Amino acid sequence: LARPKYVIAPSSAVSAPTCAATPSTKGCRILEYQYATATTASATSLGTVAGQVSGLRLWTTLPGASTSTATAVSQYAYDSQGRLREQWDPRISPALKTSYTYDSADRVLTQTPPGELPWTFKYGKVGSNAVAGEGMMLALSRPTLKAGTKDEQDGNKAVTSLVYEVPLSGDKAPNAVSPNQAAQWSQTDAPTDATAVFPA
Repeated sequence: LARPKYVIAPSSAVSAPTCAATPSTKGCRILEYQYATATTASATSLGTVAGQVSGLRLWTTLPGASTSTATAVSQYAYDSQGRLREQWDPRISPALKTSYTYDSADRVLTQTPPGELPWTFKYGKVGSNAVAGEGMMLALSRPTLKAGTKDEQDGNKAVTSLVYEVPLSGDKAPNAVSPNQAAQWSQTDAPTDATAVFPA
């Protein structure tokens, strides 16, 4: 099983192979993935799932230090089905968690950042080409607040919507990026399709 272990930032002070072999080397700046060795998540409580990311550590060298040290910067909690349910920065207390819920097809249904109202995701199928499917995101929305209030909803929603199969050429194309047109600026890999995002 191939899993990322380190993301090593380039540095003139020390080589990437050295940091990969010895992360504590002075000058190393590394993001380390940590994987759970056991499953603690159950039907009644969130926890870890064996083999899945349980946290991230950042290796850095403090001013004047002779070695690089690791600090936990992100933690993750899953449900018994292995779905990510919570993420938070363990350096902050009390924990400010981003939470997730899922629909019956295991697609993200809501994302709730700490201290904010949840984003709700809407899915469906658009078009009939080979890549069209029921899991295409159509829109995401969340309730809006009455002007001048901190937590009083006004009954409306902020909606970000997506439009698929945007034309690549012709009068209705927002930008002409067909293979022939892309070749004019020496781009050999031309777009095959386009999607428009209309932010809230």
